[in-house]
Amino acid sequence: MNYEGLQSEIKHRSRSGLTLQASHVWAKSLGNVGGDAPTAFSPEVIYGTPVADRFDLAANRGNIAAVRRQRVLVSAIYELAVGNGRRFFNHMGSIPQVVLGGWSMSTVSLWLTGPYLTPITSPSYDPGNLNLGYRGTFQRPDCLGNGNLSKPKPGEYFNVNAFHAVPADAVGSCRVGSLVGPGTVAIAGGLSKTFAFGERVRMKLESTFTNLPNHLNYAPPSTDVTSSTFGKITSMQTAENAGNRTGQVALRIEF
Repeated sequence: MNYEGLQSEIKHRSRSGLTLQASHVWAKSLGNVGGDAPTAFSPEVIYGTPVADRFDLAANRGNIAAVRRQRVLVSAIYELAVGNGRRFFNHMGSIPQVVLGGWSMSTVSLWLTGPYLTPITSPSYDPGNLNLGYRGTFQRPDCLGNGNLSKPKPGEYFNVNAFHAVPADAVGSCRVGSLVGPGTVAIAGGLSKTFAFGERVRMKLESTFTNLPNHLNYAPPSTDVTSSTFGKITSMQTAENAGNRTGQVALRIEF
């Protein structure tokens, strides 16, 4: 395996009510550790992984499934500059302070490009006569063109016309990690308000939401070109707060 990456970071320490940290990672990871047709991230060992030709492992070299090309993460807290102890209207009366003062907003936002996927053929479909089906091994098809579409849709995420069945007595020409799955946009947000009761007691009311815009984050479609579901989105992502929007409200007393 070979990994190359560039990481950039911006930090804005608490000033004028804003605390912000943003990072961007550009990464590229190539390897042949997944065999002929990896369907998930594989450890850095090829022993026990069935491959059609151990004398041509370079043919299995491609983008590692778990490494995204682009990753952006932003975390921020902003205290609205209105109310007692803040920049504007620093000496509010009790009623205006209850309504307008003490508000804060926060976010943890994540953007990811899609995972790298490999076009495969079912173990039961073996025109190459490689007899690997008994070990549950997938093969790769032949590629006639780019399987990625410029404007993919849930019903047709990949170019179905870019592939054909594996030729006899050979492993297909499609590259490992040559397909790119759906990306991820996960924006979590929070809104809170602090009430002061004298100098020692504070009450904080806070609401937080994951996937605040309720953005549809699609799970990778099937990459089996011999399946009727090839390239069709059938499910949604659930990890990294990318699932359906969820919210909670909390009340906390500090003393």
